[in-house]
Amino acid sequence: MKNKDGCAAALGTFDGLHIGHKALLDTLKENAGGRLSMVCTFSNIPASFFGADVKQLFTPEEKGDYISAEGIDVLFMRKFDKDFSVTSKDAFIKELLYELGCRVIVVGYNYRFGRGGEGTAEYLSEEAAKAGVRVIIVPQITVDGEAVSSTKIREYITKGEIEAANKLLGHLYSVQGRVEGGARFGRTIGFPTANISVPENKCLPKNGVYAVWAVVDGKRYRGMCNIGVRPTVDSSGRVSVETYIDDFNEDIYGKKLKLEFVKFIRPEVRMNGAEALKAQLEQDLLSVREILK
Repeated sequence: MKNKDGCAAALGTFDGLHIGHKALLDTLKENAGGRLSMVCTFSNIPASFFGADVKQLFTPEEKGDYISAEGIDVLFMRKFDKDFSVTSKDAFIKELLYELGCRVIVVGYNYRFGRGGEGTAEYLSEEAAKAGVRVIIVPQITVDGEAVSSTKIREYITKGEIEAANKLLGHLYSVQGRVEGGARFGRTIGFPTANISVPENKCLPKNGVYAVWAVVDGKRYRGMCNIGVRPTVDSSGRVSVETYIDDFNEDIYGKKLKLEFVKFIRPEVRMNGAEALKAQLEQDLLSVREILK
């Protein structure tokens, strides 16, 4: 990095940018000392490289957007791949100090690095100190006695426990994608929906109906989102993410739609025909309006 004063860097996966990650970024900004602030992270989850079926809380685009919004100057994002997986702990430290020019480094208490996770936060601190580089280790962050972690947040989301997940995130969990054409069945019962496709490795809440904020063109609207296989009207078994946007009648095909999840309303169930489905959706909408009033 071409910067005579070097930079201050925070290291980690930063999946979801939860309260613990926010503590790292706040510490980074507080201790940068006028240097450029940088986040060194991955576009994927390291565990997934080793075969674990781990869904991402953030796509690379989402991670970039959220970290930029935190006022970080530089985002250095790479893929955790075979070459990186066999990098020794000392080679990685040399890269940080002499290629990236890190003069201050911020990591979490459980940070591991190098081939096989052989490097610890304490080892990084000891070795960096020899080059006059300060390493700040941020302790575990808890909320109401519960340790904050991306793993725990994924668990809550996949169970539909959105409020618990949001509490640890410190922001509303979101899913986004381009609005695409659907079967348009919703229009026939007065509930037109915006359908989005999301990456296969994105962590989705369990099937059901949710109160969401729908964000399009920078504006937020009340929304009722259904995640599931639409058993009343579709027999394909394909999971869809479709949202009825309350009091909204604009053509948004092809536009980016962001859904901020607030609360799980009910599980997805097969209704006895279109009229029964419409009646249930009317009740669901009342719940959404009450939650998001």
